[in-house]
Parts: sequence; C-alpha cells; structure tokens
Amino acid sequence: MLRYLLIPITCLTLMSASTISLAQARPRDDRKTLSVTGTGESQSRPDLAYVTVGVSTEARTAHEAAQQNAEATAKVVAALRGRGIPERDIQTSNYSVQPRYDNRPGSEPTIVGYVVNNMVRATIRKLEQVGAAIDTALSAGANNVQGVSFGLDDADAAEDAALRDAVRDARRRAEVLATAAGVRLQGVRRIEEQSDARPMPRMMEARMAMAGAATPISPGELTVRATVSVVFDIGPGAGRQGATPRRQRTGARTP
Repeated sequence: MLRYLLIPITCLTLMSASTISLAQARPRDDRKTLSVTGTGESQSRPDLAYVTVGVSTEARTAHEAAQQNAEATAKVVAALRGRGIPERDIQTSNYSVQPRYDNRPGSEPTIVGYVVNNMVRATIRKLEQVGAAIDTALSAGANNVQGVSFGLDDADAAEDAALRDAVRDARRRAEVLATAAGVRLQGVRRIEEQSDARPMPRMMEARMAMAGAATPISPGELTVRATVSVVFDIGPGAGRQGATPRRQRTGARTP
C-alpha cells in the first residue's frame, strides 16, 4: 500500500521542483524606459456634406399634426430626390410629437395643441450642390434648417497622416528628454493609439436664401487629430560613466 502511494508523491515533488526552477531561470527585465505622448494632425478638403432640414407642423390634435407633417415632409423628400439625391442618402434624423400648453397665470396649464417635428438628413456628394439642395427643400415646404456638416468619404489617408505626425512628435519629445537627461534611446517597447483619429464633422449654419440667390456654403477644411503613447527603452548616453558628478557651487569657501 505504501509503495503505490510513493509514486504520485514523487511525481508531484518533481513537478514542483521543475516549476520553481523555470521561474528562477526566467530573466528579469531591468531595462529603463521613457514614456511620452505625441499629437499630430492633418488637413483635408471635405468631399461630403450632410444637410439636415425638416418640417414643423401644429394642430389641435396629435393625429392632425402628424398627418399634416407627413404630407409636407413627403414633398420635401421628393424635391430632394428630384435634385438627384438617391433615396439611400436621405434618412430621418429626428421625429418628435410634443403637446403645446396654454400657461396662463393663475390657472393650470392646459393642452391647446400638438407640434410635430420631422428632420431628415441628406448626404450630398457634390459640394457645389449644397446651397441648391437647401433652397430646394425650403421651396418644397421645409421650415427648419438644422445645419450643414462636412466629412470625408474615405478618411483613411487623412487618419494615417495624422498618426504618422503623432509618432514623429512622440519621438521628437523623447529625444529632447533623453538628451536633457543624458541617456540614449534604444528602441520602441510599446506604442498605443490613445484617440480615434477620425475627422470631426465641421458644422455650420446655413443662411436663408434672399431674393432668389443661392444659399452660400463654404466647406473649408477638415482637421484630423491623433494622439499616441510611446514607451522607449533607454540606456546610458555616449561617454556617460556612472552617475553625473555633483556640480560644485560657485562662491564656496575653500577650507
């Protein structure tokens, strides 16, 4: 009975010894590091515009307000499609039904009607047609222009440029710090993107057309920003032996 028990005990002892020896044999990483953060950006001309227009209607009942709104919004969407904007590029961005109250002093608020708002967003791929699209929507019955924003259909190139600029900025900062500290950069240990390098849509308020003139729209430029965190391995600087000698104070008395 004792002989059979010695076998698993011996195996367990050997396994434990092997585990300890492997842990002891694992080398320690005592290399010093320097962590920096770099920022970068790139500018691009937008090639997309997002126009948000809508219809607001009011009636005594919610049903009447909604029915009137549906008819008016259908005309606006049809007019946008008539400008060559495909159906896939027109979508509802907001729809709401809210009561309107009569708030007379000294009496309880009472509902006197309902307001229905329906906003649609049209993606316009030819920027020279943005102003005309707004005018078309207004002529078709839209009475609310929420605004215009611009974007990029393919933002990869702009994002890559911003990331490269951020990495260059991180290395520049690391070199400045390393030189000031008397050490030398040896390589990149880790690099992480801290922000999503996406272009922020540029918003602007569309001005109403006057006397038949087209609504003026200026797309400008989009700025794509990126932030990265880089960890560098560092080592002793050239000709650096041990610690930097203590600087002697000027004006000290000699014993």
